[in-house]
Parts: sequence; C-alpha cells; structure tokens
Amino acid sequence: MGMWRRGGVITVALAVVAVALSLSAASAFGHPRPHDRHGDSPAFTISSVVYATASGSFPAATCSGPGALLYPGLTRCLIFTVQNLRHHQITVTQITAALDPAYPSPPPECAGGYLQLPTFTGTLVVPAMSAASTPGEPLTLKDSGTNQDACENFLYHFTYSGTASAPTRTDLDLSATPDPAGLGAAVTLNAHVTGDSHDASATPQGTIAFYLCTVPTCTGTTKLSSVLVDETGSATYATSTLPEGENHLFAVFTPLLGTWAGAQSQTVVEVVGSVVDHDHDHGDHDDSRSPDLTRDHGHHPHHDSFTLSCGSSSRPHCGTGR
Repeated sequence: MGMWRRGGVITVALAVVAVALSLSAASAFGHPRPHDRHGDSPAFTISSVVYATASGSFPAATCSGPGALLYPGLTRCLIFTVQNLRHHQITVTQITAALDPAYPSPPPECAGGYLQLPTFTGTLVVPAMSAASTPGEPLTLKDSGTNQDACENFLYHFTYSGTASAPTRTDLDLSATPDPAGLGAAVTLNAHVTGDSHDASATPQGTIAFYLCTVPTCTGTTKLSSVLVDETGSATYATSTLPEGENHLFAVFTPLLGTWAGAQSQTVVEVVGSVVDHDHDHGDHDDSRSPDLTRDHGHHPHHDSFTLSCGSSSRPHCGTGR
C-alpha cells in the first residue's frame, strides 16, 4: 500500500504483502488457487518494503533511509522478501508486481506509463523453512508534466506473481558384501542414487558419503569416506577395518546442483567375525523414523524431495523435522 502527498507530508509508508499458493516446479504463484498440493497451507509468502534511496545503481545491493511514500519524479527502492514455508529449498527466478484489480484504479495521470512497478529476475535461493530477500528494485511514479493533484492521497494496492522451482527427488540404496565377513576381510559398500525425473537418462550429480553408526540407534556416527557419483549414479567404497560384531551402516547423497535433492539410504547391518541369525538388511526404513531427512510426500512424486534437516559430515543425526 502507498500514498503520496504534495507538500512533503508523510503519513503512510508503502508496504505490500502477498500470499503464494500451489508451488510446483516452475509454477506460477501469487494468484490464489483453491488448495496447495500438500494441503491448504501456502508454499511461501512474499512481502516488500520500500525505502527512500538505493545504494548504488539498480538492482541495488541495499536500500536505505526510512519507509517512503510515492512522489512524482522520485524513484524509490523496493525489496521483495520470500518466506519459504516448505521443508525443502526453493529457487525463485522471477517476481512481478501489478495493480490489484479488486481495488479502484488510479487516475490516468498516476497509472499506466507513469507508474513503473518493480520486477525481479534472477536466482533467489530460499532455504527450507527460512527467508531470503532480493536486491533493491526501482519503484517510480513519474512526473507527467501536467497537474497530478488528482493522485494526491491515492492508495495503491499491488499483487505479485512469479515463478519458482523445487529440487527433484532422489532415492538412495545401499548394500554391503559379503555378509557376513571375516574379521579383517574387505567389505564393499555399494550405493546407487536415482532421480525421479521426466528425463529417464538424467543421473543426479554429487557425492555419496558412507557412515558407520557408533551405536545401533545411530545417534553417533563416524564418516568412513565420501565418493563422487559416477555416470551411472553409483559410488563404491571398500574397507577392511570394520569392528567385530554387528555394524550399522548408511549412506548420504549430497547433490552438486540445486536441481537435485539430497537423500539418505536405508540402514544395513554388516556382521563381521560372527554370524547372527536375523535379517541383516533392514530394508527401506519408514521415513517417520529417519532422524536426518524430511520426505515431502505429495500426490506428484516427481516434485517431491529429500532434504537433510540438519547435521554435519561427522554428525548428520540431529532430530526430526517436517
């Protein structure tokens, strides 16, 4: 919202808020739709603040000064802020502004070619459950060269629209051979990552890290190695230093490109030095018990993703989240 008043009396600072619904890969947002594909909650929200001046040329690294009104012939500096409400990263590539048709139109001498609305084009990466802001963009009410008194105290209402994308889901499988293995014998860990993509030939690029749990619950871990994924989506690591007994192992895929999501494998049990009569490979675990990632369940799997909720290379386990 914004208004200007001849004579320099500032009464209301300009601020615009819009809610975005139905995020999907490269989808439009800002125009309300009945339901978000994961329920009724919005994918993310957009807000903006207008400042008096820009630091340098546009797009401006920062905007400065107090919240500002619109005056003929003066350019203001607007920053869009996107709040991501999803449990995976999104990338915003475009935001545009328009007059809200639900409200009265401005007088002709304060609209059309006289009103320059802000736009954003670029790459704005917004982390999961976090926010990010664009550079400052220009917002200008141009001087028409005629009497613009009819615009005095007019209240502008804007709406936003744009495009955003989410990473493509990946799945990671892990196996250990031979099982069981003799103490000191070589054990080979094989991990394979696949991407849920419309392009069947697409292979996720990144690295796969192999972990040994120091306790069966995997609340403590040791990183064994990190291997670059090959052209088939596979990574292999061999070790002969696994301790005697049951060894709980898992792998984590970290993408090199933001177009792919991270993933964690199921936990497998490798017996070294003795045989225990049980199923050594626990199979795909239930996501609800996975402490390190959040699976974004949806009706369209090709838009879902795995993302590590927190952790580091030495301690990836640190709680659940969604």
